[in-house]
Amino acid sequence: MKDYKVQKALGFTLYVLSVVLMSLAAYAALLDIKQRTLINTRDSLQTVLVTVQKANQILVSESQNIINHISQSASVRQLTQQVLDQPSTVSSGAALSRAIATELSYHRNQRFFVLNKDGINIASDDLSRLGQKNAIFRQHPFLVNRILNGSQAAIRSMRLPGEQASSFVPIFFITAAIHADDGEPVAAFIKIIDPKAQFSEISALGRIGDTGETYAFDRRALLLTDSRFDHHLERANLIDVGKDSLMNLYITDPGGDTLQGFKPQASNRNLPMTHMAKQATAGISGFDIKGYRDYRGVLVFGAWSWDHELGIGIASEINVDEALQPYYKTRNVFVAVIALGAVITFLLLQFIFSLLRKSAELIEKDNQVLESLVEERTQELVDAQRQLSEKNQRLEAMATTDELTKLANRRKFSNELSLTWQRNLRDGKSVAVMLIDVDSFKEYNDNYGHLEGDMCLAQVAEVLRHSHVSKRPGDLIARYGGEEFVLVLDNPSREYVMQMAQQLCDDVRYRAIPHTFTKVKVGDPVQNSELNRVVTISVGVCFIADLSGASIRETLSRADIALYRAKNAGRNCVREFLTDE
Repeated sequence: MKDYKVQKALGFTLYVLSVVLMSLAAYAALLDIKQRTLINTRDSLQTVLVTVQKANQILVSESQNIINHISQSASVRQLTQQVLDQPSTVSSGAALSRAIATELSYHRNQRFFVLNKDGINIASDDLSRLGQKNAIFRQHPFLVNRILNGSQAAIRSMRLPGEQASSFVPIFFITAAIHADDGEPVAAFIKIIDPKAQFSEISALGRIGDTGETYAFDRRALLLTDSRFDHHLERANLIDVGKDSLMNLYITDPGGDTLQGFKPQASNRNLPMTHMAKQATAGISGFDIKGYRDYRGVLVFGAWSWDHELGIGIASEINVDEALQPYYKTRNVFVAVIALGAVITFLLLQFIFSLLRKSAELIEKDNQVLESLVEERTQELVDAQRQLSEKNQRLEAMATTDELTKLANRRKFSNELSLTWQRNLRDGKSVAVMLIDVDSFKEYNDNYGHLEGDMCLAQVAEVLRHSHVSKRPGDLIARYGGEEFVLVLDNPSREYVMQMAQQLCDDVRYRAIPHTFTKVKVGDPVQNSELNRVVTISVGVCFIADLSGASIRETLSRADIALYRAKNAGRNCVREFLTDE
């Protein structure tokens, strides 16, 4: 009996020790899993944040390049001077408006204003506004002087004429000065960027899972993009029914979880900023994986940054419950398995000697269940990271691809040309640049319409893309702007360059895109007795064998000169800029 009691006491002691040790091991494993989950969440939020911020910067940079190009256009400068010389003539203002509208016809947002020094609209996408005092100028009377002095501005929200007094129209805008022939700035060019149609679309791509959200806000913590939780905000009376959250919601802490029925004691604008908003509006970038309340009062993890270039803050957040869901599931399984094992072990303790082998098999089975569940949760994390990677790739493609032609855009071309130039300068290799222009494209647009013009450009781009000219590593073809394309060849021979340039001309001509109004007459290669009128291209070539005595800017300029000569030679041909010319 004594031995039985000793054995029973020893068995109970071993049982207690095993339960304690199992609980400690499970606790340590859960801590590690939670920490890894938090780190992965932080990295995912920061990756989305940086990607969206770069996409926004690219959007603004491309818009700035567009208006700089337009403001420096000789025709725009000439028409601007005509309007300023004859301010009472409406037709000249309309002509300037049409000229700028044509330049912007290939771009998504075509809203613009041109203001004289008194803030009067001398050109606009809306001709009814000509001769009126500009709405932006009325609220910011020193705006024109800042633009003419070289400053650029982005206004976050304002009321425009014709809108209800209580309604806000969210706008950003990019500015440039238009100069007279003597170099004096004479007018301010303003291109509107619609944050709802452009910034919100980019931010929407940064939504992770069911509750993840990426959004932008200004120095006042006013939301500048759409929220995915408008229906929640309406129920909590944080925004009015029927209104969206953009420009109507401040990033403030309501003091409790509104999804659980909490009602804030003050209006949204008068509440304190969230932890994230306080940090970001103070210019402090960071992250928080301890948890803080967002503008709904929901506990979230977040990463944020203040973009000093754009003057806005960007944050990426996800609900704590969703972010830790894999951890919670794993924890519950651990607790359930440990509790079950403890109960079974206690019930079978009196049979420990006879059923020891069976108990060991049960424990092993439990361990296998745990490992399987951990693997499943790990796979869920891997799948989430893969989805994030796919979204990042789509964002990268949007930032470097021309939407109409599916070719690389000008920004991508400039970056690739710079890298190729530096590499070949170091290695003593050659570089060639081709500038390609669609002949008589203005006549095509004027007679067939801009929609058909876009289709024509897409067909020409398809011909260029499927040619063998840019199949070599290091070669790149891109849309340069309007009806112009550009091609860089990495370490070619001069003979190869000229052969490829002529092949491009031939390929586009053989595509036989009808163009009744072209100024170029092309002999049909099959029926030489007749003349066809089809779309053709002119190509300007600049081949640089020794890069040490040249520059990228000079090379592009020479290719442009060669293109001009091809145009003067009757179009549908190739001309090369020779260094001895």
